[in-house]
Amino acid sequence: MTIRQQGGVFGRHPSFSSVTADQIAISGSGSFGGSVSVNGNVVLASGSGVDFSATSGTGTSELFDDYEEGTWTPTVTAASGTFTTVSASGFYTKIGRTISFSMSIVITDAGTATGNITATLPFAATSINAIASGREIAATGSGCQGTIVSGFGNCFIQRYDNASIIGTGRTVIVTGTYIS
Repeated sequence: MTIRQQGGVFGRHPSFSSVTADQIAISGSGSFGGSVSVNGNVVLASGSGVDFSATSGTGTSELFDDYEEGTWTPTVTAASGTFTTVSASGFYTKIGRTISFSMSIVITDAGTATGNITATLPFAATSINAIASGREIAATGSGCQGTIVSGFGNCFIQRYDNASIIGTGRTVIVTGTYIS
């Protein structure tokens, strides 16, 4: 293992108790016993991650290599008919393959739309089906549920009693977690 500090090399088997540097690059393989304190970001090369394989477990992958936060604009459609005016926004956090999301759907004018709502998700569900929960907050206060089906990138939203949640002047908030 070689440890470099801006402008110098500590050597193949460095021994020291404290290092202060603006930038340190570690290359090769090896181990480090002790603790590291960082005031800033730790940047890993693309395709690398934090390896938890030293811990016991039955997982097939113990490499934490993906974290992302973001926003997306869901595309919203109705089971039948079309909305005259509808808008949607959402945000998500992706940790590994797990996606947690929240979206808001504002139905200004329902037009001829009826039935359930279909809203696109930021990533397709690839492993198992999942359920999201929500509420209409502007008019009725009705609870709703979203179904996320494996193999699809959509959340199918319906009122708690399977009736239509669609209506002019309604705002539907849905939150859930699924595996991509």
